[in-house]
Amino acid sequence: MGFSILGGYFFLKKSVKRYISSLEKIGKHHYFLDIFIRLLYLFLAFLLFFYVEKEFKSYISGALFKNAFLFLTFVESVKFLSKVSRLKNKAIVKLIVLLIGIDIGIIFFLDIAHNLNLPLGQKYRLDIVVKLLAIVPFFVFSYTLSIKALELVKIESKAARLFFIKFIYIFDILVAVIGYFWLIDLIQLNVKFLIGLILFFISTLVYIFLLIFINEQLQTKFEVLSQHFPELKGRLYTIITLAYVFVLYFIFTYLFQIEPIIETLKNIYIVKTEVLSISLYSLIRSILFFILVINLILLIRIFLRYLSYKKTGDFEPSPVEAVIYNFGVLLAAIISLSMLGITWKVLLPLIGALGIGAGFGLQSIINNYISGFVIIFNRKVEVGDIVELPGYAGKFAGNNQDVIFGIVTDIGVINTVIETVDGVSVAVPNSRFVSENIINYTLSDNLVRIRIPFKIPYDAEREKVEKILIETANEFKRFLAKYYTPQVWFFDIKDYYNEYVLVLWIDARNWKKIIWLRSEIYKKAAEKLKKAGIKFPVITIELRGEIPQTKVN
Repeated sequence: MGFSILGGYFFLKKSVKRYISSLEKIGKHHYFLDIFIRLLYLFLAFLLFFYVEKEFKSYISGALFKNAFLFLTFVESVKFLSKVSRLKNKAIVKLIVLLIGIDIGIIFFLDIAHNLNLPLGQKYRLDIVVKLLAIVPFFVFSYTLSIKALELVKIESKAARLFFIKFIYIFDILVAVIGYFWLIDLIQLNVKFLIGLILFFISTLVYIFLLIFINEQLQTKFEVLSQHFPELKGRLYTIITLAYVFVLYFIFTYLFQIEPIIETLKNIYIVKTEVLSISLYSLIRSILFFILVINLILLIRIFLRYLSYKKTGDFEPSPVEAVIYNFGVLLAAIISLSMLGITWKVLLPLIGALGIGAGFGLQSIINNYISGFVIIFNRKVEVGDIVELPGYAGKFAGNNQDVIFGIVTDIGVINTVIETVDGVSVAVPNSRFVSENIINYTLSDNLVRIRIPFKIPYDAEREKVEKILIETANEFKRFLAKYYTPQVWFFDIKDYYNEYVLVLWIDARNWKKIIWLRSEIYKKAAEKLKKAGIKFPVITIELRGEIPQTKVN
């Protein structure tokens, strides 16, 4: 019932707005009518659930929806007053709504404690509720004075100004929360609490500063990093936020007696058997640890790419990345599983109990995983190598060849990723690099000889053909190997033409230019051969005798 009445409020709000927007002339009385209808609906809903809570002993759901409608009533009232008073500062409005939300949340828990006759509920008095609501304008006034004082102090740095505004905002909210807890006797103001509060402010100050500093550096000094790795900012924020959460955990442990809460989380079991026990506490701890380590590993990979960029001017992958990533993920997974309560002694019976089908599936996964380490230590294929192997690499993109050709960008836990000339990333199982023939164009060095065939008629002068092809190749000298000159081979005599092959040595690191280079050489050579009077041979079929005709009756 509560959710249906709550949904009815949002439907009513949307319907009234749609009706008002359909009017040609919208006056102030329409706006006041809209607010009046919504407030009346919310107030009646509040009274309904107040009655339900008392008469039907619906202590939890009744208190929940009663306070939810009370919160919406205050929010609508604040928005109405801000519009009537023409309050343009949206931050103050948000602060008021946030403080009211904290108020209503505390009142909700006081309601439940009072209904269930808990010790905290015995202190439930109407004057406490009034104080909770009356404290809102005081802190809004404090925040306004803080912003006005900051405007008088000239701070040229935009980042520093933003930092102080955020700090004032968080400071006022924190002081409000402490005031609320002090009013309902949840905390005692003493020296220990003061030390913890100072530690909290210092850590919060450092946290906000780091977020703003990182954002500013990624937009200025390290802009190239944020462009190539758009996920970098999010990963840095995640690591800093997790570190901040860990610091807060130790501060709150020092300030409050949270051991009962931790013990409660440890006793809430998700899985509890004789072999395996996973509590909510161990699950949260292992997930946070795994997220932290994975983000650190990925940041190290980005840092290694940046070092490569500083040396070569390109974000080239390195073999060290694959080693760090594979061992890092393995180590993080082992530690996280042990923190969760899962060890090999638990895994082996579980795997055996999964049956033969799961065993075959795990066999493939383990095969690929071990093959990944074989690739890394064998060093026949490394990150950054140019490789070719059988397969398909994007028929949708128009690539109908039956080979995968490209650069190895990542040697992962299960797959190795190859980026093709079309920008398509192909994830190839690691076992293929161990069991199949793989062509590595950069295994010993980066020089590769490519062959470009030409069909030339019998009567063409060989010296003239060779001269034209050599001249054409020299026009693209910047792509050719420095100490190897182009060559022309008289390769074969076919049925109706002679086959010449232009042989070029190039640097395999220019692998993306190979197809383009062949195309440009063909175009230039065709123009030169045409000017020299050399035509490409074409098969001609001579038909003699009469062609049979088909008569239609």
